[in-house]
Order: sequence, then structure tokens, then C-alpha cells
Amino acid sequence: MSFHKEWVISNTGILMVLSTEAITIFQNYIQDDEKKLEAGGILLGKRRRNHFEILHVTEPTEFDQRFRYHWNRSEKSHSEIAKKIWTDSRAEITYLGEWHTHPEAYPTPSSIDLEEWSLLTQKSTQKSGLSMIIVGIKDLWCGIAQENVVTQMNKVS
Repeated sequence: MSFHKEWVISNTGILMVLSTEAITIFQNYIQDDEKKLEAGGILLGKRRRNHFEILHVTEPTEFDQRFRYHWNRSEKSHSEIAKKIWTDSRAEITYLGEWHTHPEAYPTPSSIDLEEWSLLTQKSTQKSGLSMIIVGIKDLWCGIAQENVVTQMNKVS
């Protein structure tokens, strides 16, 4: 199975492009079995005005807490990975948002997701918002969170 790489918000033209590396990592954590735990990480890439190019994603670390229907990201371990990539890229690759899995074929954000994304946007200095991705069993849910508003993206055909 291969997830779609290009996503857009039709009325604004905001575009998100996912690298092959990011898609491969997402596929490694699909919760298609009762024993598979929720996973997630952060999205790293280049912000091109209000467009997002997702080049890297962090994978779960041993310091994350993972359960079937919930996970807590270790801020320190993912932050250290992001800082190294940022430094190695001479500040070109930066934090763009968050990703996590859901054990459903076609995922949708939960009320907890929406609440956490709202908190993230309140802390962010990026007016263009943050990318949010939920990895489902058969498809992705992609969106942009901006100032307490989350807008779902559509696949670019």
C-alpha cells in the first residue's frame, strides 16, 4: 500500500508534499493488528511561504509512552533529533508539525487530537500553521492547524 504524497486545501491553495522517506516510515507503524500500539513523532522539512515540504519524520523512541489508543511523545528525545537535523541542514529543515497513528482504516481527528493541536498552535510563532497527519490503516488524514482552526486537506489528483 502506498499513501498519497500531495495534499492541498482547495480554497487557499496551501500545499503539503510528503517525501518517500516519510511515507515509508508511516507505513512501518500502521496499526493493522490488535497488538500494534499507537505511534507518532514530529514532521520536519521546509516551509515555503505557506506550503509544507515534509522531508523527515521522527519515529517513536524508547522514551515515548505507547498504548493501543494513545501515546505520549517524549519531547526531549524528538527535540534532540530535530535540533540535529536543523543544525546539519544549516537551519533549512525545521519543525513543521506532528504525526501519529490511529487503528482505523480512514482516520479522523479525535477531540483529544484537536485539543492538543490547538495548544501547539498557541505556542507556535508560525502564522502559516502546523501540519498534522494521522496515519490510518488504508489512508492518511492530513490537515493544517492555524490559531484554533484545523482544516482538512484533500489529495491532489
